[in-house]
Amino acid sequence: MTARRGSLRFKVKQLARRPLERAASPVWQRRLTRWTRFASRLVIAGIVVAIAASFSAQTFRVAAENYRLHKQIVSAERRNDALVADSARLQRDIVLLHDPDYLVPLIHEQLGLVKPHEVFIVVTPTPAPGK
Repeated sequence: MTARRGSLRFKVKQLARRPLERAASPVWQRRLTRWTRFASRLVIAGIVVAIAASFSAQTFRVAAENYRLHKQIVSAERRNDALVADSARLQRDIVLLHDPDYLVPLIHEQLGLVKPHEVFIVVTPTPAPGK
């Protein structure tokens, strides 16, 4: 079926056959098209920059949190090592305090106690001459 001259179908076929002509469009339409393309590219570039900045900020935040947690782990490990050493020292002290050979001289020295037939002598230092 052929399209009649003057019908919408005829006009559509003519537009489809004819290549787009630049000279046929007014200058303001070309400028509007150019600025529209430029604005859309600018918006896309802004979106890309915003996404990159967001990604960078998140990466920095995660790295800072990772560093803070690493320092906290190192501190906890040091505290744990100090507590293990302190526990070992206290275990040795407990074993020594159950040993009478260690405990009796310690008690006599700290409390000033004497055994029968012993004499307790307290020595006080004399002041140096000239003072």
